[in-house]
Amino acid sequence: MALYQQGEIAVFMTSSGNLARLNDRCLDCKFAKPVGGFPAVPVSIHLAKGASNPGGV
Repeated sequence: MALYQQGEIAVFMTSSGNLARLNDRCLDCKFAKPVGGFPAVPVSIHLAKGASNPGGV
């Protein structure tokens, strides 16, 4: 999102929540989807027990 806000990129992948936040900041964003639909992918984070840098997520 930061690169979009700075004008460095024109297209990016995001969630609908982030899109609403950008529109609230007066940035002109549109949600686009292919005519045939798009896959739904769950977002998850995996943390390894005993990791040397647990704060580096």
